[in-house]
Amino acid sequence: MKRRRVFEPFAVKAALYLLGFLITGAGVVMLLRTQHAGPWDAVSYNLHRFVRSFFWAGYTVGMGSFTINGLIMLMVVLARKKWRFLFMVVPIGGISLSIDLWNVIIPLARLQELGIMGTSLLYVAGTFVLTLGLATIVVSGYPAMVFEEMMLLLMDVFKIHSVFAVRLGMELFAILLAILLGTLAGVGFGAVGLGSLLLALLIAPILDLQLRWMKGVIYETNNEKTA
Repeated sequence: MKRRRVFEPFAVKAALYLLGFLITGAGVVMLLRTQHAGPWDAVSYNLHRFVRSFFWAGYTVGMGSFTINGLIMLMVVLARKKWRFLFMVVPIGGISLSIDLWNVIIPLARLQELGIMGTSLLYVAGTFVLTLGLATIVVSGYPAMVFEEMMLLLMDVFKIHSVFAVRLGMELFAILLAILLGTLAGVGFGAVGLGSLLLALLIAPILDLQLRWMKGVIYETNNEKTA
């Protein structure tokens, strides 16, 4: 029994890749509007508020995302000394543009104005949409985001074998960094909330579930018997 990709053509895989950018950007913006964003998205948002306050009023959330992810990519490239990691600039740029598309050009409904219930619904929906977008990028087969490479780098450098421990450490560091940037920008915690900590704990298992069902769609089983 073999498994093969249902969507093999280059055009289809490229379309999945681009669709993943759009979906991920929508999920990021939905979570930002709850003020309980994912840890690294909170860093991007609070950096954007800091730069807008002191340096450049036109600095967008997408630019903040590109800056943070670009710096992580450069760290990985310099540490690994392999230029192939520069290809991660494609998803970095794609998601940054998507964030600005949803955040500026096509504003989403502000469900959190309905109160705690609206915010909770938006948070749950944003978590689903974000992980769906990331899973779509992964199953396309093209370069994913930088955090997995950074996680592997830290595991090698510090000789840690626990993926959960390293990833959780990364997310907690991001929350602290976001709070620092938000404080400096005068917006307090900014996009950091209790939901940010919850997302740091849950995003990996939720993403795994998304990948499981998507791979069931992307791949089909070939039951042809061999002679």
